Amino acid sequence: PNVFRGFLQNFNKHFSDATPMVKKTSHLEHDGNVREGIKTFLAFPPPLSDRVMVHWKYLRLDRKKDEHLIILSEEGNEKLLENHLSKEERKKYVLAPTFLFAFW
Repeated sequence: PNVFRGFLQNFNKHFSDATPMVKKTSHLEHDGNVREGIKTFLAFPPPLSDRVMVHWKYLRLDRKKDEHLIILSEEGNEKLLENHLSKEERKKYVLAPTFLFAFW
């Protein structure tokens, strides 16, 4: 519904605001107008290790009247991992896969 449009449109900022476990979500790169690469750092309570997610975000606003869609997927994210996940981050964080996550 339109009530979630602003949240989805500014997902990278609002995801951190809405979820205390999310430390930060950052834009990595765009793949045309189709998808956006993003990286999210998650704080876990001890004794669990903090996590990092690197995935593609597909955002489709106004698919139909009052209908919006966001999908997060790790499908095809190998280049994102290679280009945007440093050796230090690989040592410090556990890579958390996002097979498929969607809201509409």
